[in-house]
Amino acid sequence: MWGGATRSIFFNLIEIEGKVIDSLPALGARAGFFMVIRQLKPASGDRRGGQSMIEFAFTLVIILVLLVGLIDLGRAIFTYLALRDAAQEGASFASYNPNDTTGITARVCNSSNIVSDLCNNPGIDTTVNLIGSACSGNGVEVVVSLDNFTLVTPFLGAIVGSQTIPISARVTDSILAPPCT
Repeated sequence: MWGGATRSIFFNLIEIEGKVIDSLPALGARAGFFMVIRQLKPASGDRRGGQSMIEFAFTLVIILVLLVGLIDLGRAIFTYLALRDAAQEGASFASYNPNDTTGITARVCNSSNIVSDLCNNPGIDTTVNLIGSACSGNGVEVVVSLDNFTLVTPFLGAIVGSQTIPISARVTDSILAPPCT
């Protein structure tokens, strides 16, 4: 029924699949070939692929939530650093002009526009506090606060209690001029 050439093709295919059927007659080789092909197809009751997909979906959600939370944390740290730098500029100006509150506030406002417009944003406040009298050797404290830093992550707002959080920076510097009289 099977010719020699056809029989060698089936034997080669079966050997490629890792099955060596040397002693079977040609009809047995044909049956062995189809058994190997059936083994390559997944059974209809095999649901391990679906389970892996569900596990992947749950893991992906957790990883994405952590990633977006890290992005919010990075934005908050960046905002804090920008506010701290603005407060440092104001304290540096206040060390020579401790009574010039308007000048200190202007220096804070013009120090950076990276976070937002420090002069025109109604959520940003600048406070100047003198420690002692306004003469050299005493201190001056500049506080820059942002009352409405908006979180990007919606669930993080539910944990914190609000979708906005306050961020403030406080810098204290020594007054260098004018001398005390």
